[in-house]
Amino acid sequence: MSKDSQTKVDKNTLFEIASITKILTSNLIAQAVIENKIELEDYIDNYLPKAYVLNKNLVRMMLGKQVELKDRFWSVINLNTSIFFSLLGFINLYVAYNFSEDTWVNFKLFGLTGLLLVYMILMTLYISKVSKG
Repeated sequence: MSKDSQTKVDKNTLFEIASITKILTSNLIAQAVIENKIELEDYIDNYLPKAYVLNKNLVRMMLGKQVELKDRFWSVINLNTSIFFSLLGFINLYVAYNFSEDTWVNFKLFGLTGLLLVYMILMTLYISKVSKG
């Protein structure tokens, strides 16, 4: 439905909406540039908490209080998780650019959910195996 549509709007009217996170983020960045808080030429690394996030195992930070594992197992889990989500991103892009929008939406809803469920089960099995040994 567009603003030029002659259709009456009621409680059952459907409106198309798009992802607004990019718009919101770009507006916030523009505001920060105007207020001289950041420079457009700066690298994003300048604003990330290096000591806290980039040098630590993110999966361990999330699960470390619930599960005790040796460092090498945390590294394996972190690497596998990074690879898995990178692959999901590439697969998502492939489906988005090579199939219809309906197929892509169904893939995002059912395919990605299914893949995440399988991955969580596999990681749970792996964690239960290595935490015993």
